[in-house]
Amino acid sequence: MYRDYKKKFQNSVIPDVKRVNLYYDILSPYSWLCFEILTRYKSKWRNMDLRLKPLSQEDVLKGAGNQLPGNVPIKMQYILQDLARLGKYHQDLKDVMYVKGSRPAMLFITAVDMENPEYTEELSRQLWLRVWGKDEGITTDDDISQAASKAGISKEMVVKCLNKAKEPDVSARFKVYTDEALSLGAFGTPTIVIHNSGKKEMIFGSDRLDIVANFIGETYEGPLNDLSKIKQ
Repeated sequence: MYRDYKKKFQNSVIPDVKRVNLYYDILSPYSWLCFEILTRYKSKWRNMDLRLKPLSQEDVLKGAGNQLPGNVPIKMQYILQDLARLGKYHQDLKDVMYVKGSRPAMLFITAVDMENPEYTEELSRQLWLRVWGKDEGITTDDDISQAASKAGISKEMVVKCLNKAKEPDVSARFKVYTDEALSLGAFGTPTIVIHNSGKKEMIFGSDRLDIVANFIGETYEGPLNDLSKIKQ
């Protein structure tokens, strides 16, 4: 009887859950690809505790001594071709990266994450959809409010977080995540950091999710398009 109980207990042991931090900026279409796939795996990978960490891609690039793609013409040319293949083509990538930027939207995401983190995922998705899926703005209060509404955030909460996004504590949290990523070796986005048995493993890029799976003892089965949460 004891042996049967012991066997049953061993089979029901809670898995060795590993924290997986995703550092991202909606300025990066590759972050979107990584974000969508990782959030689909939340329900499949029992060993993963996914944490979303909104930061400033521009500040990460500067801090790492890296450059925005627009500063390297041959890199920009490749990215435009690559995004066309991936189905995330934007008419003017330079305009998004240099003129529009993402800081107002990212500060709003940070404010929401601090107040109501249950909305962080869908809000990020809706802002990505606007800028990369629909070629719409993400910089004005109206732009951000429309995305927040699509994410199911109440008007009252939108107003509260728009105001909060201008406060020093939100800017401080935004900088903390940016500095945190840099201290872990980030040089762009998406950056994934796996907390694995006391060690921190940094992985860069949206095409390394098989490596993430291997680190946490799971299996990567492709992008799981049938589990897509994107709603136009």
